[in-house]
Amino acid sequence: MNKPLIINRLAFLLFLFPIFMFGQNSTCSDALIVAEGEYVIENFSGSGAIFQGATAAAWYRFEPSEKGVFTVSSCNGGGDSRLVLMLLDDCSKTDEFQIINSADDNCEDGNGGEKASFIESVAVPGFSYVIYWDNGQSEDGFTWNLTFVSDEEVAAGSTCESAQDISIGTHQVEELAGTGTAFTDAVGAQWYTFTSDMDGVLNISACESEVNTRLFVFEGTCESPQIVAQNDDGCRESGASELDDTAIIEKDKKYFIYWDDHWSKEGFSFNLNVSDIPSSIHEPAWGKGIDLYPNPVDEKLFIDYAFEENLDLTVSIYNNLGQELLVEKWRAFKNGQVEINVTDYAHGVYFLKLSTANEQITRQFVK
Repeated sequence: MNKPLIINRLAFLLFLFPIFMFGQNSTCSDALIVAEGEYVIENFSGSGAIFQGATAAAWYRFEPSEKGVFTVSSCNGGGDSRLVLMLLDDCSKTDEFQIINSADDNCEDGNGGEKASFIESVAVPGFSYVIYWDNGQSEDGFTWNLTFVSDEEVAAGSTCESAQDISIGTHQVEELAGTGTAFTDAVGAQWYTFTSDMDGVLNISACESEVNTRLFVFEGTCESPQIVAQNDDGCRESGASELDDTAIIEKDKKYFIYWDDHWSKEGFSFNLNVSDIPSSIHEPAWGKGIDLYPNPVDEKLFIDYAFEENLDLTVSIYNNLGQELLVEKWRAFKNGQVEINVTDYAHGVYFLKLSTANEQITRQFVK
């Protein structure tokens, strides 16, 4: 994306004297390049805020020269702060903001208390990371810090890139790391990889730990992961998560197992096993009569269907967080086409589930 970092005189001066005065770095276009160090936001000014509830913002860019993990933190900074970390090449293309993570009031203690904020993130050379603070909570200034740890020092499993390889059995998550969260609503995550020696069904359960968790299984690469299966609160009594007969996996194919939590980094244990594929899991014959297009889709998703007999179907669409966005009942459907307007959907991966009383199929599409 961006050119490799070149340490210029401005960056060097900012490292030595990182105190920014009124009127500077108030918009994306005049974001200040920063390195490791402590920085002071004296106050907020200008009209560079881009998120609801804020009128002004302070903008910075961090451009790492090596791979690792960096932390942006206002803990002990003495203010009520709101933080967003983004990727953005061109400030004029506001529709291309890619939010990596956001934080508000997630410091445990210190000057500023729980109203201060921090984010840990993977750093990759060639990318420009936009650090955005705004006055959505307070117009008072505060102090914040940027720290960096090289890739060699990154804790195993704290990021997708450092995912730990595991096998069948019981595994202990000591604590969820704040670094490699895949979703902006998570405070911590842990990554693993698993490769099966057979085609089968991946069964994972953290029910015995009774810790509120969320679970995803991905395939692909860290740069472009694709969700295979997911669960949130599958262990009903505790809010813990499990996958049971829903994730069909292939022999010798690597999968990423990702745990996170909305509220806590508390550790837990989980069990992993692979079982034979039950005949009931194989896709029903009527699933061959479903066709989605275009995919990726921009505005309208078309579903062609051709069944041998009339079917009553429940049709649902979920986003990659497992949130249900649409549910419809199709009665006595046999041959035809249905059009679904997805104009208002955010860019991302979605899942279309069609189910009868006893069987179901799932199709993935991209907006």
